[in-house]
Amino acid sequence: MYQAANTHPMLRGTVLPFIKVPANLLREAASYTPGIAQLRKQFWADMAEGGERASEAIGKMATGSTLLAGATYLAVEGKITGGASTDPDIRNRMYEKNWQPYSFVFENADGSHTYVPFARFDPWGLVFGIVGDVAQVSQHTNEESRHSFAAAATMAVANLLNSRSYLKGMVDALDVLSGGQGQDGMDKFVRIMNQRAASYVPNFVRTLQPDTEIKEIRSMMDAIMAKIPGLAQGVPAKRGYFGDKLMAPIGWPWHAILPSRVGQESTDPGLLELARLSDGPAGAHFSTPEKKVGTLNLTTFKNAEGVTAYDRMMEKLSETDFHAKLNELVQSDKYKAGNDGDAFYPGSKTTEIKKLESKYHKHALDATLKEFRDQSPALGYDLHEMHRADKKNARDSKHGRDTVELDRLLELNQ
Repeated sequence: MYQAANTHPMLRGTVLPFIKVPANLLREAASYTPGIAQLRKQFWADMAEGGERASEAIGKMATGSTLLAGATYLAVEGKITGGASTDPDIRNRMYEKNWQPYSFVFENADGSHTYVPFARFDPWGLVFGIVGDVAQVSQHTNEESRHSFAAAATMAVANLLNSRSYLKGMVDALDVLSGGQGQDGMDKFVRIMNQRAASYVPNFVRTLQPDTEIKEIRSMMDAIMAKIPGLAQGVPAKRGYFGDKLMAPIGWPWHAILPSRVGQESTDPGLLELARLSDGPAGAHFSTPEKKVGTLNLTTFKNAEGVTAYDRMMEKLSETDFHAKLNELVQSDKYKAGNDGDAFYPGSKTTEIKKLESKYHKHALDATLKEFRDQSPALGYDLHEMHRADKKNARDSKHGRDTVELDRLLELNQ
């Protein structure tokens, strides 16, 4: 693989720019991992050599065994975390309560938790990460699969390697190649190309960026602008479940010197409950509003100020009492008397939250469509009327009638 990377400049520059770094780290981690170390040719060569080299090989194994035992104990006690879920809804709800992957967990006096990342302490961090992932994978698999340690360990190693920044180029390339056909594969390719374009902005420029909003990247230009002081303000902010802007975990200028952060878990009852149900046996899905409504992509329509209909909808959601009402709901006696559900049935708690979610999503959408209708003379189109016609088309299509306005709607929605 190293030879191939040298043979193909494009592969070397975009997929494996620093192949020696990950190779050395993984090799060193293997030397400290009991069972894996014995599979390496180098281990047996060192043992055959005897003397100092044999002692060093045995010492690494002994150190690794101690780390592994300690990591296992911490995982059983819930004192370390594994990787983030691959499901975006579950992952986002966990992050919004300030949970952190691959971290030590400390309980505070008020019952909240503090997360101290260990991901950057490789090669020893890899040992803790594998155990944390095994524990997490086992928690979310059925009883039959749980007894297969090999299956859980394989998934754990895959998750762990996927999280390492020094393997990002290779993982991204494999992700594109395995992304399948059609829109899904194209979406992955576009996302990775956007990230690659942004990576060419010099680091010293990025450290001067005072805008601490997490940005919603929808194009290559957005990815580049988000890293440049003065231009980042033109990129819309990424927004959370309640429509509020998401902020970077480390503010300016500390993000320039701190590689990771110590995370303090939120004490907000609504955020904690969303994360608990998402990460629980039911795997509940609590989502932000969809970008597409029928055939209309709300990110392609802009108002007179250049703000997209989707961003306006999220802004309007943040201006409602959605967050306050959810907090009231999850603290009510009726809600507490309900059940969490399981993988087959959502449970009363999830159902109640989803009813509230649907109500406020509809309110934000209706308010946005009304705003665009009021601005339609200046915009040259009426998004409210297009949405009405789109719903009529859906009904007509369902009953076998002609959809006379569909071509016009699709043309305007390009």
